[in-house]
Amino acid sequence: MLGVGKPYCPAPPTSNGDNVMDTKKKFNITLEETVRRRIQVEAKNEEQARFAVQDGEGHYLELPKTVKYDIQQVFEVEEAS
Repeated sequence: MLGVGKPYCPAPPTSNGDNVMDTKKKFNITLEETVRRRIQVEAKNEEQARFAVQDGEGHYLELPKTVKYDIQQVFEVEEAS
């Protein structure tokens, strides 16, 4: 899973049997993530609790977890020679 405890480490190029190295291309990707969090806040009612959590108040009950990726755009990066 992208960005969750796993550092990016590209694999080395591999040979395709013709002594020609396979090369990887670079891509820039724009994506939206949906993150699920469980947070506890203190408030007088549900409405104030909703505002409190939107203002960044409260304590995490669980670590945030990315539950969905929505790829918006993919662009191949041109490398200068």
